[in-house]
Amino acid sequence: VDFSTVARMASGASGAELANIVNEAALRAVRDGRGFATQEDLQESVEVVIAGYQRKGAVIDRARHLVLETAHPSPLSAYRGFFGCGHFLKADAYLRAHGIEPVRW
Repeated sequence: VDFSTVARMASGASGAELANIVNEAALRAVRDGRGFATQEDLQESVEVVIAGYQRKGAVIDRARHLVLETAHPSPLSAYRGFFGCGHFLKADAYLRAHGIEPVRW
């Protein structure tokens, strides 16, 4: 497996996304009766995982739903935007703006 090619294809992916890519490649290998993942499995998995996230974002109606985005809360990235992102305040502000009682956190 040429991991530099896979790394270029998955550039910008989070650790969780990389784990999903490897898991998807392993599932493809098992479905094909193999005990190992190939370059093709990994490349197809990058497309499935990354495109899947993009497709999910495209079908959420942001006029009807509040979408709050931030960094992943893992110990390695928690201080790069997760802590202090203000999601509780933003959720309450959204609820108030729509005439709904805010949550008692």
